[in-house]
Amino acid sequence: MTQKDETMMIQAQDLLRGQSFGVLSSHSARLAGYPHSSVLPYIIDTQGCIVVLISRLAQHTANIKQNPKVSLFVMADTSGDVQNTARLSLSCDALALSSQRVDSAAERYYRRFPQSAGYHVELDFDFYELHIKEVGFIKGFGGVCYFDSTLWLKNLKLEGAM
Repeated sequence: MTQKDETMMIQAQDLLRGQSFGVLSSHSARLAGYPHSSVLPYIIDTQGCIVVLISRLAQHTANIKQNPKVSLFVMADTSGDVQNTARLSLSCDALALSSQRVDSAAERYYRRFPQSAGYHVELDFDFYELHIKEVGFIKGFGGVCYFDSTLWLKNLKLEGAM
């Protein structure tokens, strides 16, 4: 990896850690061949997976059951030129979180998003982990890099992951 790529990876990871929500896109079960997208909060777990909380009634749940391939789009805050703003597109496989990991995920998730406390018990929401396959990072004009999951996870700093 070049020094430029390493610098861009650090910036991409800082962006992912620095934001709290993104746009999840899944393959629509209702309209075959089309994506379904919506905004949702996320945390990063201690293995580097992204963890999201989705209602069992949500379209994403039906979509993921049919096809677990999803994309999470995360963008830096901007009030300027949106085309020149740092952004990530993470290609992932979405898997329901194993029952052994739900309690620890819930504790961390609700610490970051206290307004959602209890959703997985009271409102029939489930935790999903997004296993990253590839990360596309656009720093702005002329700054584009792609990282495979092995390289991304090897270099991801997880101290205090949220």
